[in-house]
Amino acid sequence: TLGLIGAKEFEMMKDGVRIINVARGGIIDNDALIAAIKSGKCAGAAIDVFETEPPDFSNELFDLPNVVTTPHLGASTQEAQTNVAIDVAEQIVDVFQGRAARSAVNMPALPPDVLAAVQPYLPLAQRMAALAMGIMDGRCEKVEVKLLGELAKIESGPITRAVLAGVLGPMVAETVNLVNAPVIAKSRGIEVIESRKADFDDYASLLTVTVTTDKGSTQISGTLFEGREMRIVQMAGFPMDFVPEGVVLISDHSDEPGVIGSVGTLLGNEGINIAGMYVGRKSPRSKAIMILSVDQDVSDAVMEKLTQLPAINTVKQVHL
Repeated sequence: TLGLIGAKEFEMMKDGVRIINVARGGIIDNDALIAAIKSGKCAGAAIDVFETEPPDFSNELFDLPNVVTTPHLGASTQEAQTNVAIDVAEQIVDVFQGRAARSAVNMPALPPDVLAAVQPYLPLAQRMAALAMGIMDGRCEKVEVKLLGELAKIESGPITRAVLAGVLGPMVAETVNLVNAPVIAKSRGIEVIESRKADFDDYASLLTVTVTTDKGSTQISGTLFEGREMRIVQMAGFPMDFVPEGVVLISDHSDEPGVIGSVGTLLGNEGINIAGMYVGRKSPRSKAIMILSVDQDVSDAVMEKLTQLPAINTVKQVHL
């Protein structure tokens, strides 16, 4: 939603429109709003949220006479304060009746041996989930976490929390961590399913994450080589073997001669260095996916050029 309303959208509006933003700063492009107000296209605005908070009062927006600003008061309304009081009271009752505390400041402590076994999988889990969200469109509805092999025998809570943090990170404005991820997921109506299977021979330990949105689902599997080196070994049904780190480009294309070369040539001509390339396919001349690890962000203009190459269906950029 960043820059959702800009110069193009203001041009589509009727003259004398009035704008109210009490959602998130950055939804309305600041410069476009100022220009619309000064031109008379926008008759006035009421703004409660800003791109930077505390706001920069040197911004011209604060000098315009037909702009009303308030200091992000959403949580200070009478209704919000009542809801907070009720939530606190309910949580106290939960604790005294023996139920787990919600919104705990710190996660439950784990024995040192359990923590040592779980810790290496947390960054893998978070990156796998971020990768799944990066290639999926739509609103997340369900997250499935499956622990296989030796991984099925250890505490799964922190791993599932790491998966949720990876899923929610690109979705929400607030900071998501291992403590608040389950609460945020629940508030957004995301179903979370955990399962485990110790009887598994393909890998000593395997983590599988399936993300379902209103547009479809995708599955990613990963493991640790020698207990520390992260690897993605399956993605969207395709066999893979790549390290999930840095900036990656993910293409969905037809498996035919020249595709890899054309992508490499285009990126080379744009001065973008490829650090690693990984291709997965199920059979020759069928559908395939390609993962490119690159040394820098790829601009929207270059991404557009990639999508226009023959045989390329889609290209997504993901930061891990």
